Amino acid sequence: LGNGFYNIPRERYLKLLGSYGAPKLKLSLQITYNNGQTEEIVSDDSWQAAPGPVTFSSIYGGEDYDARLEQNGWNSRTGFKASEWTSAIVVQPAFEPALVKQQGTELKVVGTRKALSVTPTPQHTWIYDFGENLSGIVRLRIKEQPAGRTIRMLPAELIKADGSLNQSVARPYWFQYTSNGKPNQSWTPRFSYYGFRYVEVQGIHPNSIELEALHTSSCVCAAPVGSFRCSNDTLNRIHRLIDNAIRSNLASVPTDCPTREKLGWLEQDYLMLPSLLCRYDVKPLYHRLMQQIAEAQLPDGSVPTIAPYYTEFGWGFDDSPEWGAAFILAPWILYQHNADLSLIETYYPRMKSYMDYLNVRAREERDSLGNVSKPRHIIAYGLGDWYDLGPKGPGYSQLTPNGLTATATYFAEAQAMQKMASLLHRTADESYFSRLSDSIRSAYRQCYDTCSSQTALSMGLSLGLLPDSCISEAKALLLADLHKPHTTSNSKGTQHWSTLLTAGDIGYVYLVRTLAEMGEHQLLMQLCTRTDIPGYGLQLAKGATSLTESWQALENVSNNHLMLGHIMEWLYGYVGGIRPDFSRNPSSDYIVDPATSLPG
Repeated sequence: LGNGFYNIPRERYLKLLGSYGAPKLKLSLQITYNNGQTEEIVSDDSWQAAPGPVTFSSIYGGEDYDARLEQNGWNSRTGFKASEWTSAIVVQPAFEPALVKQQGTELKVVGTRKALSVTPTPQHTWIYDFGENLSGIVRLRIKEQPAGRTIRMLPAELIKADGSLNQSVARPYWFQYTSNGKPNQSWTPRFSYYGFRYVEVQGIHPNSIELEALHTSSCVCAAPVGSFRCSNDTLNRIHRLIDNAIRSNLASVPTDCPTREKLGWLEQDYLMLPSLLCRYDVKPLYHRLMQQIAEAQLPDGSVPTIAPYYTEFGWGFDDSPEWGAAFILAPWILYQHNADLSLIETYYPRMKSYMDYLNVRAREERDSLGNVSKPRHIIAYGLGDWYDLGPKGPGYSQLTPNGLTATATYFAEAQAMQKMASLLHRTADESYFSRLSDSIRSAYRQCYDTCSSQTALSMGLSLGLLPDSCISEAKALLLADLHKPHTTSNSKGTQHWSTLLTAGDIGYVYLVRTLAEMGEHQLLMQLCTRTDIPGYGLQLAKGATSLTESWQALENVSNNHLMLGHIMEWLYGYVGGIRPDFSRNPSSDYIVDPATSLPG
């Protein structure tokens, strides 16, 4: 048994503390034989247990394996004698888990890599470079070594300027194997994974081992449904940059990164969904995700920012409308693409409960003098346009009020709920959400008509929040803003960049869609490929092989991150020129119309 998120050890790196005690097993194995007979095997006090060779496992800190503790044949069908094993202890856990059949998809190895180079260090260790930063584990093969020889392998996304390992984003983390003295030993970890390009090997010379990187991902990534390639090599590299991050973060649920957090932050799950659908059939994964969101939903109807809801972060990180929106907008997007009504039918009451919660948060507020400080139908809290490019380092939204992105998202949810109510023949709900959409739009126009950040203008244009009389001016303002330099920096203010792009985690997808609908493909191409401004081109120029968390590819944050990959839907839909026609819902027709104004 491994610890997983059930029990997080303290000895090494950890993002959060949580424990329900030592690992436990609850099993019901139901067998149906060819002759029709059935049998059920359950875990009970007739089972036996013994210490195994996995001496440490942590989802955040790594895994240790002592091969001297192996008991050969324990998992074979016959012949093993468990005379030294003890009866399993029946315990009463901290909570009584319901036994539910696993939903979604399993993890599997989707790629294997050998090292491109092996470099010695002054500390008599060796740095293996596997060429790309991907999620996964290692496979170690060793020739005969004396029993007790310990080999430690430290994975990392980056190396420092002096060639040493850079594990600063999540350290310490390592895999460790202790030899049993037998020839031809082989080992791969089972209970932990990491995002890495490099591995530092300690305790043995490279001539005595073979080391491979095994890229692990959801099984949906083993069978892509779409591919992209064009005559522009930079766009091909950008596609691979994003695809590496997608595959590295499609686990049991979509995660943010495979190193520091490994958590299911929800905003990416609908904002990136059209891009994911270009490449993979993620429907099975999203059936599990929706179950996880429903389980995370609180009694007041609110939806946390992460699912599964493993921890409470505080500081505004637990409830943000743009994140909870995944519960409503992800099923709607899936329906638009493949006519799957099942998620909408199953979770509609829960979605409606979340809208009721948002409606409470959108109430009118007054100050101590009785003046209206926040109008009705405005939601003004949350993380906002996370990681936008303002004068300070990335983090909370700098250029766009969080009330704007939250309220615009609330409007998108109300519109989706209206359409889903219609599909389910809930006429009263359809009428209610139609009126609510109109009310939110009116309140938005009163509060945010002067906000002219790239995110504000793009969300207003893409979501239909602006009056017809303002559309031409908004487009002109957006183009003007994209042609003038802005200044941004790292979190310490020690590095500065001139940037054209400022939109962040929430706003960027709407910027891509707005510019594409305007036919501004050359501008999108410039924003993508220039290496002297923050963006994909700069990330590639700095050596990134997976999409980074920050536009600037900062070293102190994740360098394998799922958010900000929204340009993929433009690559398929406009550069490749194949995109769904959403004039009908669900889409059964495709528009074939490649952009012809792009440089080769």
